Amino acid sequence: MTARPHLVHADGPAFQGSAIIGGGFISVIAQAPDGTLIAGGDTEGLFRSTDSGVTWAPQNQGLPPTAYNVAALLSRNGTWYAAVGMGGTGGIAVSTDDGLTWTTYLHAKSGSPPTFDGGNLPGLNGQPRATGNLLAADTTYLYAASFGHGLQRWPLNAASLGSGWQCAALCTDDLNALALDASGDAYVSIISRAGASKGIDEVTGIHGTKAGTKSISASKGISAGVQD
Repeated sequence: MTARPHLVHADGPAFQGSAIIGGGFISVIAQAPDGTLIAGGDTEGLFRSTDSGVTWAPQNQGLPPTAYNVAALLSRNGTWYAAVGMGGTGGIAVSTDDGLTWTTYLHAKSGSPPTFDGGNLPGLNGQPRATGNLLAADTTYLYAASFGHGLQRWPLNAASLGSGWQCAALCTDDLNALALDASGDAYVSIISRAGASKGIDEVTGIHGTKAGTKSISASKGISAGVQD
């Protein structure tokens, strides 16, 4: 792909187009420590760049067409994770060769990866897409903010991403953002099926068998309308 011309402002930085060309939206992007960039869209799957975003190449080997809706990306210790799919067809894709090839594990039954919307929210009422900070990891678990399955976790020492998933908290809720803090707590944004914000919850004890949850939106001065 050919790089687009630079756009330069006399008093500011120089910019140029990303050179990603495809239909739909490019919704998420992440970078590995080695500099590799992976971007994901809502219809075109994954794109990869190894030259600081000057050129990109589609990198969908191992990603079925039903998983071309990419909702989140995470790079951790040489492994890439992608939340993929739309609604009930969603799941997790993983790459251990720096994003060149992917293995996809779709939601099937209890213990399998959760689902992510990856496109417009149910009802198609023009609400924001559920994309962005949906994956996080610590030294023990990979966590996923899912649609309809709450905060899910998967042990990083498990053999396959296709099984071993457990609900840590809010097991029937639709989540659209996730963050971990240094003390091991999680913070999640909860939305309704129609796309309305239901506020932010703090989740404690996410490593244990019984996590605690409390709403912090009002007490911490956070607007109930925060979406991410």
